[in-house]
Amino acid sequence: MKFVAVPWQMRWDGPILALAAFLIRLGVVLFCWDLVPPSADGKFYHVVAQRIAQGDGYTWLWPDGAVTYAAHYPVGYPALMAVPYSIFGAVPGVVMVVNALLGALIVGLSHGLCLDVLKSRARPFARPGAGVVGALLAVSPTLVGYTPALMTEGAVVTFVTLAAWLVVRVRTPDGAPKVKLVLCVFAALALGGAVLLRPQSILFAPVLGFLSCAGKLRFRAVTALLFTLGCVVVVLPWTLRNCDKMERCVFVSANGGWNLLIGTFPEGQGAWVALEGGRVPPECRDVFQEAAKDTCFGAAGMRRIRDDPFRWLSLLPAKLRATLDHTAAAADHLVEAGALTAERKRWLSIPEFAFQRIEYLFALLGAWSCSRKEGSATHRTSFLGLRSWDWGAHLLLAIGAAGFLGLGATWGWLACILLFAWAKRALDAVGLGVGVFGVAITMVVHGGFFGAGRYALPIIPLVAPLAALGVAEALRLCRYASSPTRGAAKFDTRSGPE
Repeated sequence: MKFVAVPWQMRWDGPILALAAFLIRLGVVLFCWDLVPPSADGKFYHVVAQRIAQGDGYTWLWPDGAVTYAAHYPVGYPALMAVPYSIFGAVPGVVMVVNALLGALIVGLSHGLCLDVLKSRARPFARPGAGVVGALLAVSPTLVGYTPALMTEGAVVTFVTLAAWLVVRVRTPDGAPKVKLVLCVFAALALGGAVLLRPQSILFAPVLGFLSCAGKLRFRAVTALLFTLGCVVVVLPWTLRNCDKMERCVFVSANGGWNLLIGTFPEGQGAWVALEGGRVPPECRDVFQEAAKDTCFGAAGMRRIRDDPFRWLSLLPAKLRATLDHTAAAADHLVEAGALTAERKRWLSIPEFAFQRIEYLFALLGAWSCSRKEGSATHRTSFLGLRSWDWGAHLLLAIGAAGFLGLGATWGWLACILLFAWAKRALDAVGLGVGVFGVAITMVVHGGFFGAGRYALPIIPLVAPLAALGVAEALRLCRYASSPTRGAAKFDTRSGPE
């Protein structure tokens, strides 16, 4: 993969888009300051953050006055909230401002990842391609509307994107080895922070470690292992605290067993359902210690899966639909918080769907552009002038487009993953690899546990580089169609500057 210096004009695009994104989000925060109270998991984060801010640590005060150590939810977000709470007081609005800053950082980092992909693959369209996608992220109704939510999704994707951005700096051919080592350490620290926010983020570690270097497969596998160990080292102090305070070791949070058991109940239709009444396993009803109860629930969930694996597998499509199709995360949260009525929900949910699907269609086109050229170069069999893989790529493109336009986003993402998997050289692009693996990780994790639209929110920034490549491909096709005599080779999306 070639790396080309970014002209100074392009370097200002990211900060300008980030500033615009922050101002938009800040306006939403000021409007929602007293309008949107903590809701859903945010209620718990708000209480725990106050206790951390006042020096009581991650503990829980019960109605009878008893105080116990806790680790049910990940510690990362309440610890992050505790910083402004300790300075300005326990006012949810100050955390909304932090969310606005994180949202602006996402836009700036994502724009940088887009440029890193396009400057080596679609040089003539690098600036407009990255700019279009950066603008989409800056004004995204989902990302903007979710800013007042005291929830983890925005913070998680910020840390993952930061880690990916640092890994791209490691991959540059110039630079001292010591500097690259420091950048790699900071990338592991950033991803370790994401793990403290959401434990399943550890699945990004081997991906980023693999993409952080070139060379033989064995060397890249060792790098992936070392990078993963670096992330674990970041989390290790919290794990040791849990081993000491929770009566048994807990990696980050004690809710994995809960989530597994919830995902086995067909009445949830793939989404969350309360563990109450008959859904509570008899052997767990008298277990009250937090980590022990989670272990009990996890064992009960595994037993239900072993007893009827086909019933559990039959819930997979519903879980994916709940995660990938019902993606109006901002509207859902505002309704749950009481700031938006159910009747008016569509005024925000419809723009959410529209902006997301536009970006996803561009991401599909980007994956198609990679795979089509890879396949055309290797498959010589032709029929009516089209090589064999061209037919397969066009078919997957059609299926994916139909999925994003209404058949089901699961079909769209499966087509996108298959197209990307064919383009082996795309694995050398950090931004592209992290985006596609982020989609796959989301599908695997929430296909196993249970689904919700907010879990798909991180996909929006993660696939930005792939969407930018799709924008560049669309611009290339438009220019080639208007000037066919100029030839396609000059505007090949894989080519660098001439």
